[in-house]
Amino acid sequence: LSLNQLALLCWARYVCLVFDDRVLPTEESCDKEGDDEAFRQTPKNLEQSKKNLSVLVANVGSLVGHEGWKVRKTLVLWSFSILKYCTKSLSTCLPNLLELLVTMKADSYPQVSESSQEALSVCSALLAKEESHQWLALLEERLHTLASALPRLLRQQDEARKTATLQLFVGFLEVMGPKITSLLHSHAHLCRIIQALLQTLEMDFSG
Repeated sequence: LSLNQLALLCWARYVCLVFDDRVLPTEESCDKEGDDEAFRQTPKNLEQSKKNLSVLVANVGSLVGHEGWKVRKTLVLWSFSILKYCTKSLSTCLPNLLELLVTMKADSYPQVSESSQEALSVCSALLAKEESHQWLALLEERLHTLASALPRLLRQQDEARKTATLQLFVGFLEVMGPKITSLLHSHAHLCRIIQALLQTLEMDFSG
């Protein structure tokens, strides 16, 4: 294993150990005396950790273009591990982590793309559960933002980036699976998506 692979695996293991949803702090555990608040996993500390880790997750995303396919495959495992075990405690990181998986689903190496597809299938199944409302809301927000920016991005990007952007858009729709119906029931979301796709078609024909 390379240094990058080891770093990703160690980070994923540590984050999943500390922020595993199964050990989220409860009101009862936070009321216990005798522990310094700075070293306890309180809701306040958890919220601050979310913000800090969101920045780090976005920075690690740059490895999606790493020249080594083994590093990219490890990045899939890193992203999936956090998504699987920390969906509640690190909810703000979910859109970026899913974006990594969706992007790497189109990787030129089958070892990477197939691993990404398998991870996304599991994520889609998790999203279908009734208790996934917060996750669904975050995905809807990211999809709405991407749809709003789609015409502008396609005007400014080269062909390779245009393809990647459209694959990302379609990938988010695929991850939502049956839950896409709740998005389309929203008049604002539906209009934004239709408008973005129509503008994209107009650009294609005018070009």
